[in-house]
Amino acid sequence: MRKWADDRIIVYPLPSAPPAGVIWLLRRLLTKMLRLFRFSFAILAVFTLPAALLRAQPAAPEAPKEDYVRAHYTKYEFRIPMRDGKRLFTSVFVPKDAAAGPYPFLMDRTPYSVGPYGEDQYPRRLGPSEEFEKSGYIFVYQDVRGRWMSE
Repeated sequence: MRKWADDRIIVYPLPSAPPAGVIWLLRRLLTKMLRLFRFSFAILAVFTLPAALLRAQPAAPEAPKEDYVRAHYTKYEFRIPMRDGKRLFTSVFVPKDAAAGPYPFLMDRTPYSVGPYGEDQYPRRLGPSEEFEKSGYIFVYQDVRGRWMSE
């Protein structure tokens, strides 16, 4: 190795080979470390592999949200006449236990379709959140004049 100092070149001697005792010690330590690493890896594999396999198994399928709406709500479709004779398509979702009392309702008039259309077709969810579905609100959806199923 060379180093510059005041226009002179200083040459440092290269380190000599390590003594045989150091090489023997390094080999012995590395062998033990390798065995320890292999043992640690085997223990880790024994405990994590079954957990990964159990997690990879599919869980019991949950009922889709569409089934919740279908199971708890009845869908009615109406064409509500306006003063000028045009009719607006309206879907009404009423809780099946309607006899339990008066329910509040939410109405949504939209230009973006209230589908799926047909009294046997149900959407995946109703209302702005799940809490409204579970609370038993009546949901009223209506297509605006001149769009989709409205005249």
